[in-house]
Amino acid sequence: MYLLYFLFFTTLGLKRMFLVCGPGLQKLSLIGCTKGPFDQDLPLRIVADHCHNLQHVNASYTQSVRDQTVIALAKSATHLISVKLNGAQQISNAAIQQLVHYHQNTLVSN
Repeated sequence: MYLLYFLFFTTLGLKRMFLVCGPGLQKLSLIGCTKGPFDQDLPLRIVADHCHNLQHVNASYTQSVRDQTVIALAKSATHLISVKLNGAQQISNAAIQQLVHYHQNTLVSN
Protein backbone atom coordinates (compact mmCIF):
# COMPACT_ATOMS: atom_id res chain seq x y z
CA MET A 1 0.00 0.00 0.00
CA TYR A 2 1.48 3.33 -1.03
CA LEU A 3 0.24 6.44 0.77
CA LEU A 4 2.42 9.07 -0.88
CA TYR A 5 -0.29 11.49 -1.89
CA PHE A 6 -2.98 11.04 0.73
CA LEU A 7 -2.77 14.50 2.30
CA PHE A 8 -6.35 14.65 3.51
CA PHE A 9 -6.56 11.52 5.64
CA THR A 10 -7.96 11.97 9.11
CA THR A 11 -6.82 9.99 12.12
CA LEU A 12 -10.17 8.20 12.22
CA GLY A 13 -9.92 7.42 8.50
CA LEU A 14 -6.47 5.89 8.99
CA LYS A 15 -7.66 3.76 11.89
CA ARG A 16 -10.61 2.46 9.88
CA MET A 17 -8.48 1.76 6.81
CA PHE A 18 -5.86 -0.22 8.72
CA LEU A 19 -8.50 -2.03 10.76
CA VAL A 20 -10.07 -3.31 7.53
CA CYS A 21 -6.96 -4.03 5.45
CA GLY A 22 -4.56 -4.71 8.33
CA PRO A 23 -4.73 -8.50 8.48
CA GLY A 24 -3.78 -8.88 4.81
CA LEU A 25 -1.33 -5.99 4.52
CA GLN A 26 2.23 -7.17 3.85
CA LYS A 27 3.91 -4.10 2.36
CA LEU A 28 3.56 -0.46 3.42
CA SER A 29 5.33 2.66 2.19
CA LEU A 30 4.93 6.01 3.95
CA ILE A 31 7.95 7.65 2.27
CA GLY A 32 7.97 11.36 2.98
CA CYS A 33 4.44 11.53 4.38
CA THR A 34 4.48 14.59 6.64
CA LYS A 35 1.06 16.27 6.37
CA GLY A 36 -2.11 15.86 8.43
CA PRO A 37 -1.94 12.79 10.68
CA PHE A 38 1.40 11.94 9.05
CA ASP A 39 3.17 14.84 10.80
CA GLN A 40 3.67 12.47 13.73
CA ASP A 41 4.21 8.74 13.97
CA LEU A 42 0.53 7.98 14.54
CA PRO A 43 0.12 6.03 11.26
CA LEU A 44 2.88 3.61 12.26
CA ARG A 45 1.41 3.19 15.74
CA ILE A 46 -1.93 2.31 14.13
CA VAL A 47 -0.13 -0.09 11.80
CA ALA A 48 1.56 -1.75 14.79
CA ASP A 49 -1.87 -2.27 16.36
CA HIS A 50 -3.62 -3.74 13.30
CA CYS A 51 -1.13 -5.01 10.70
CA HIS A 52 0.59 -8.03 12.21
CA ASN A 53 1.44 -9.65 8.86
CA LEU A 54 3.61 -6.82 7.57
CA GLN A 55 6.81 -7.93 5.89
CA HIS A 56 8.11 -4.69 4.35
CA VAL A 57 7.85 -1.21 5.88
CA ASN A 58 9.34 1.96 4.43
CA ALA A 59 8.86 5.02 6.63
CA SER A 60 11.83 6.93 5.24
CA TYR A 61 11.81 10.71 5.57
CA THR A 62 8.70 10.83 7.70
CA GLN A 63 10.93 12.53 10.32
CA SER A 64 8.72 11.87 13.33
CA VAL A 65 9.17 8.14 13.90
CA ARG A 66 10.15 7.49 17.52
CA ASP A 67 11.69 4.62 19.45
CA GLN A 68 8.48 3.43 21.08
CA THR A 69 6.79 3.15 17.69
CA VAL A 70 9.64 1.14 16.16
CA ILE A 71 9.62 -1.14 19.20
CA ALA A 72 5.83 -1.58 19.00
CA LEU A 73 6.15 -2.48 15.31
CA ALA A 74 8.96 -4.93 16.09
CA LYS A 75 6.85 -6.65 18.75
CA SER A 76 3.60 -6.77 16.79
CA ALA A 77 4.71 -7.80 13.30
CA THR A 78 5.31 -11.51 13.00
CA HIS A 79 7.65 -11.67 9.98
CA LEU A 80 9.45 -8.42 9.09
CA ILE A 81 11.85 -8.81 6.18
CA SER A 82 12.75 -5.17 5.53
CA VAL A 83 12.35 -1.93 7.47
CA LYS A 84 13.59 1.31 5.95
CA LEU A 85 13.81 4.36 8.19
CA ASN A 86 16.16 6.64 6.25
CA GLY A 87 16.18 10.14 7.68
CA ALA A 88 14.48 9.10 10.93
CA GLN A 89 16.53 11.17 13.35
CA GLN A 90 14.61 10.40 16.55
CA ILE A 91 15.44 6.69 16.62
CA SER A 92 18.11 5.34 18.95
CA ASN A 93 20.23 2.22 18.68
CA ALA A 94 17.98 0.62 21.31
CA ALA A 95 15.00 0.66 18.93
CA ILE A 96 17.09 -0.86 16.14
CA GLN A 97 18.34 -3.52 18.55
CA GLN A 98 14.72 -4.44 19.33
CA LEU A 99 13.98 -4.82 15.60
CA VAL A 100 16.96 -7.14 15.26
CA HIS A 101 16.07 -9.03 18.45
CA TYR A 102 12.51 -9.81 17.33
CA HIS A 103 13.31 -10.41 13.65
CA GLN A 104 16.91 -11.63 13.55
CA ASN A 105 15.92 -14.65 11.46
CA THR A 106 13.83 -12.77 8.90
CA LEU A 107 15.37 -9.32 8.39
CA VAL A 108 17.45 -8.99 5.24
CA SER A 109 20.28 -6.45 5.09
CA ASN A 110 20.70 -4.42 1.92
